[in-house]
Amino acid sequence: MFTRAEAAVAVEEHINRDAGADDTLVVLEDATLEYDFGWVFFFDSRRHADTGNFEDLLVGNAPIIFERATGMIVTTGTAEPVESYVHAYRKTGNPHARPGASVRISGWNEGAVATEAMKVLRAHATLGLAEVKQRIDHVLQGGEVTVATSSVEAAREATVRLQACHFLAEQLYHAQAADVER
Repeated sequence: MFTRAEAAVAVEEHINRDAGADDTLVVLEDATLEYDFGWVFFFDSRRHADTGNFEDLLVGNAPIIFERATGMIVTTGTAEPVESYVHAYRKTGNPHARPGASVRISGWNEGAVATEAMKVLRAHATLGLAEVKQRIDHVLQGGEVTVATSSVEAAREATVRLQACHFLAEQLYHAQAADVER
């Protein structure tokens, strides 16, 4: 188990490993975000952190996830808000994973409405009525199914609607390559 201070030191060593001799990179302690899994560290050039001069501003510096329990360092990205990377990391262990077009139905709660769930699958998946009924029956008997939908948006909508029918549903993510150091 790492402390925040130990994590900050490890991240500074990591970001400076490939930095040029022109300037040192530093963790911006005041910008650090803490989560249940660890921290997200932001960094900049020491020169910019010390002077605030725009010319010294580091660009393209993706935040770094540091996992508290293992010491794993994972680079996020700059194309999405940091919360998008954190959400993907929590769901999959990969901050670069993105929502996919499949839905996993892993169970149901009291009050589950099977006929409504079947309507949802008919509307969002390319399954016939018999296949839809078979899948919902399987879930009602304690099984789990994964259903492909027509798009990421359809998977998102199907997940919301299945949950409203008291089924345990989640949109699955697909992973993209991540910069992970162990």
